[in-house]
Amino acid sequence: MSRLLIVVDRAKDWSPYYPSEDVLTFDQYLQFTTPANGRVRVINLCQSAKYLSRGYYCSLLAEAVVTMWCLR
Repeated sequence: MSRLLIVVDRAKDWSPYYPSEDVLTFDQYLQFTTPANGRVRVINLCQSAKYLSRGYYCSLLAEAVVTMWCLR
């Protein structure tokens, strides 16, 4: 089973509505280490997905992790 990660701009905005350890900021996501089985689903709820924004890099990084996992 894969782990679900929800990446947001500000975790405090989400905590009253969805209190969970699965809600991470982009900075926390950068520090996240993939579990041993390597299966992680990332939902990017960052405010902007414009080129070179945090949301853009979040999606880019999530896709790269999936690609690396598939190549194992």
